Amino acid sequence: MGRLARTARRLRVRPGWFEPTVVGLVVLFWASVWLGTGGPVVGGLRVASGVALLLVVPGTLLLHLLGGDTTHTGRFTLFAVGLSLALLSVLTVVTSLLLPHAGIDDPLSLGPFAGVLTATVGLLVVVTTVTGPVPRPRLPSVSDSPSLLLLLSSLPTLAAVGAGVMRWFGSNAGMYLFIGVVGAVVLATSSGYVPRERYPLVVFSVAVSAVLHVNLLTGHVVGNDIQALYFVAERVLDAQAWSPAPGSALQALPVVTAVPAAVAMVTGLDLPTTFVVVTPGLFALVPVGVYYVGTTAFSDRVGLYGALFFTFYHLSFTYTPGKQLLAELFVVLLVLLFLQNRTVDRQGAVVAGLLGVGLVHAHYGTTYVFGLTLLAAAVGLAVTDRVVGDIGHRLSVVYPIILLAGATAWYGTVSTELVATLRAIPPDTFEQLVEFATTGVVPGGSGATYVATQTTLLDTVNLGLYVGFTLLLGLGLAWTSLDHLWRARRGVTVTGAGLTALALPLFAFLGSSYVVIVSLYADRVYQMVLPVLAPFMAVGYHLVSRGLGRVHGRLRVPWALLSVLLVVLLAFNSGLVFATFGTAQDATFDADAHESSFSDVERQGAVWLRTHAPVERVTYQPANKLEVREYPDQTPVFADPVSYQLLRSVLPSGYYDVELVVLKNEWQPAVRFETLDAGYVFVRERAIAGPEEFARVPPTHLTATEAERITAPRNVVYSSGAVRLVAADGGPVVDPEASSDEEPTRIGARHPAVVDLSTGPTRTPVPAEGWSP
Repeated sequence: MGRLARTARRLRVRPGWFEPTVVGLVVLFWASVWLGTGGPVVGGLRVASGVALLLVVPGTLLLHLLGGDTTHTGRFTLFAVGLSLALLSVLTVVTSLLLPHAGIDDPLSLGPFAGVLTATVGLLVVVTTVTGPVPRPRLPSVSDSPSLLLLLSSLPTLAAVGAGVMRWFGSNAGMYLFIGVVGAVVLATSSGYVPRERYPLVVFSVAVSAVLHVNLLTGHVVGNDIQALYFVAERVLDAQAWSPAPGSALQALPVVTAVPAAVAMVTGLDLPTTFVVVTPGLFALVPVGVYYVGTTAFSDRVGLYGALFFTFYHLSFTYTPGKQLLAELFVVLLVLLFLQNRTVDRQGAVVAGLLGVGLVHAHYGTTYVFGLTLLAAAVGLAVTDRVVGDIGHRLSVVYPIILLAGATAWYGTVSTELVATLRAIPPDTFEQLVEFATTGVVPGGSGATYVATQTTLLDTVNLGLYVGFTLLLGLGLAWTSLDHLWRARRGVTVTGAGLTALALPLFAFLGSSYVVIVSLYADRVYQMVLPVLAPFMAVGYHLVSRGLGRVHGRLRVPWALLSVLLVVLLAFNSGLVFATFGTAQDATFDADAHESSFSDVERQGAVWLRTHAPVERVTYQPANKLEVREYPDQTPVFADPVSYQLLRSVLPSGYYDVELVVLKNEWQPAVRFETLDAGYVFVRERAIAGPEEFARVPPTHLTATEAERITAPRNVVYSSGAVRLVAADGGPVVDPEASSDEEPTRIGARHPAVVDLSTGPTRTPVPAEGWSP
């Protein structure tokens, strides 16, 4: 024993309370797996221990191994979760590629993958204990403001209650209550009733609740691109393996496909719950990161208002978080690293490298935009140092070059389809610019298009809010840039130059979205740049307030007014204003709204079509469980633009021999019935606009006449009250009560995939010493 003790002292093995906690979590997890169906208590223990081992513990151990400072609890937690997510993505890929060589054909099944996870955690515990420093995270105190903590912890419950009341009873009373309480919390925070050290918790609670109040409206994912991501994750879960698929761009994004499948497998949660509960919790950390970015470069208030602006932007909480939103977690963490000049030392470089892998695995668009922005920022800082003076920041061009090269190599290896998509972006962008310069026509989805389509008074007011916030953002960025140059010229210390250098090219990118779309619509571009730009909005507001005060002392505008404006923005984007003073346009305040929030009954209609129509899976088995191959004979399935998104999660082209075709859109505002001579038509009842509902039926809806012409002369092969399926070629009617678990029943004949784009419906493309972390 004496010799063992001396060896331990020589190796600095100093176990604290953290190692036993991790071991306890591992034991608890395997015990819950062994007990199996032991009721809700055992299931809850498995979920809690599984989530901790997947998304918290690995990153925590890595940070301690790299000498992270645990005194900054919020930042430490952010980095721990981000690194855990990136490491989990790497584990799903490596496990899927290596274990089959050992004779394990289902590497992401519970036993093999949980074993790999346990071994990884165990190895990190041993290495961390031996090499030190020993993990001793400082836990936050909860005794100083228990009532505040109780209120903040109740926000997710209020969100769930509001969503449940709308989902099951069709009443928006709970939504009014929830939005009102969130607004009160924001106003109270800005009025000084909340201590500054609680700002990160306020931001997280508001953010996760805002996401949940939309996502819990249905038992499925909510949104557009997320539908296809869900399908791929479902295939990974079924195959119990991740695999490269040349024909699928989404296979190159394991953070949003393989990782949810792995989380569902390990925790025992079903896949929809993983998407609508776990991923919102991960995304809610992004505004917390925005808060720390603003705090590091400016002040607590700037960080707070920047984070709330990011949170209340409509795309931040109106969809289930997908590839772009989760990629932003890695972006804010990398920005925090750059603000600390941490990428030049070994520990920071390791963290930056792993976060870069997570970014590449999450979203190709964000990867390239952020990588090119980093490169431009590094060059700009180098030029400023030489021409103006020491700007006080060193951002090497090496990291963005490695990031861009690594991303290109990964995407080129995993998905040839994605490479083709990326190659098409530069010529498409050039064509859009030429078209705009010669004809003045702005492509659909650009900022100019959004401005032109705001016709009602409420739409105009909402647009005015965004214009005002954008002007404040531009003012804050311009003033900060000039201030940094002035300070550098005079040799004064510059703070936050790295953030400004990143923000300038991103602001230019945002401006370009007014006339071109670059495969990203303007609203997505705005959301993509906000993690860096949002704090500058608060800086701009502060400048206006200070300027008015200099003109006349009584004109100084308080910070509380900005809180009011942000609450008004929330009221508009949540649908509360439209429900109160106009027509509710989203499912949170109108159960019949035609949105990408699909009910279980609507989804059952799509599943029934997949089961009974003459469609087949187009995958190789078992050599490559997820590889896609082309089928020359495809069955057309027609749907309105919103229902089209639902079909992407159940019956996507490329994985099944179908051709999903949009019935109408803004460029083709009427259905061309002469093309409906083969395949099936998916008619969602919520897509049919009554004459009293719209004076001018938008292209997302069918008129009552169009719906009647689609269904009357043809056979309705399925009807559930929410969905009607029509055999476009008049095939035989099949019993709609048939179970979707039965063997597929052939309906009609095999339909040729001949759809003339010049005369037929337009296809909708699928868019794409310790340190302080």
